[in-house]
Amino acid sequence: MMPKLLAITTLLALAVGVIAQVKAPPVELRESPFFEGEIVIETRDGPRTLKIELKQYQLDGHARIALDLPSSGMVVFQHRAGEVELSAGKTEFEPLEGEWMTIDLPEQLMLSTEDDAALIDVILVSE
Repeated sequence: MMPKLLAITTLLALAVGVIAQVKAPPVELRESPFFEGEIVIETRDGPRTLKIELKQYQLDGHARIALDLPSSGMVVFQHRAGEVELSAGKTEFEPLEGEWMTIDLPEQLMLSTEDDAALIDVILVSE
């Protein structure tokens, strides 16, 4: 009886060790660009060219990722789905689904999720 118990205990210990070594999948931020182009607007100081980008970001659950954004301009976010926290500098937002946010650049922007994936629409306007 004792050798069987020892064998079962050993197998359980090995199984727990193998399970503990399984690595979590890498956190992913998928970017889907929809449009990129330039527009020219007339200002008091003459014509000004702006770059416009429309993108959608999908962020896996259990993630914290910095977005790579232009150094000037503005970004408009629409929270489409999932639970997400957006940090811009020292300010943190927990937007509701469908809510819009506008942030002036440059700013360090972070997206964070808990156990839910998130979907964000982004409009970037830069010079």
